[in-house]
Amino acid sequence: MNQIPQQGQHCPYLVVAAFPDRIPQVIGRTYNQIDAQTHIRFLKRRLQHGSFFLVYDPAVTDAEGLLKQNKPVE
Repeated sequence: MNQIPQQGQHCPYLVVAAFPDRIPQVIGRTYNQIDAQTHIRFLKRRLQHGSFFLVYDPAVTDAEGLLKQNKPVE
């Protein structure tokens, strides 16, 4: 079952959309790969003129997440 991300939680799987004449853009984030792939299959059935792909982003990018992991902020 899909979960809604809460403030401060990291969702490492990004769903990216690339349409003709537009910059690729992140349109969704999920906790696991299967949910992201399901989302992409749905989008490909509905929108044939765009390209959708999955990106894995394992790094925590915000300072709050780094502090929770006791890592120094550079």
